[in-house]
Amino acid sequence: FALALALFDEPVWDALSPDRPLRYWRLIEINQPGATPLTASPLRADERLVSYLKGLNRLDDRLSTVLLGVPPGDVTALAPSQLDVVNEMIWHWQSAPASAGLPVAQMLGTDPASKLLAAQALATILNRDLYRVGVDRLAAQAAELETLVRLWQRESRLLPLILYIDAHAADVAAPDAALSLDRFLARAADSGGAILLGVRDALPR
Repeated sequence: FALALALFDEPVWDALSPDRPLRYWRLIEINQPGATPLTASPLRADERLVSYLKGLNRLDDRLSTVLLGVPPGDVTALAPSQLDVVNEMIWHWQSAPASAGLPVAQMLGTDPASKLLAAQALATILNRDLYRVGVDRLAAQAAELETLVRLWQRESRLLPLILYIDAHAADVAAPDAALSLDRFLARAADSGGAILLGVRDALPR
């Protein structure tokens, strides 16, 4: 950073802030051992971004260990009532203001297989890749959850994705599960990526 500040005319210090793109989107990795000042710490480009710039666009390895890829679905396998729900979700997403992000869609009911089938069909219609994660896999620790959110936000801009959060069998009212879910949705829902939440009954929050 010290070299960049010295080379550029009228450098702006806030470019180094954690809230600015270089660090917020994890475009660079900073090696800052001990008491080394931030401006003197070695920098390297994030491997995922380097691959993207070279034309290799695949999900970040740090997410692929948490999210489970789901194959495309067969739209013709849906019942007419299920297809109506899928089309309604598509309408809501297409009608959402671009600046507000896509609203989270809660998929309700007692049959988890039917909900996943509808999610697969939705991904097929929208030509997006579907990934699945259980509520229990969402990190309970704030630091780990923040990393997961940032990576999801970034990947949602690099790839056409849908995330299906499976909370069907989980006790989403349990303090740890509820806190992790709320934290993730509050941050990730405005990323531009599409999120489905599979639950038995609608969550009031």
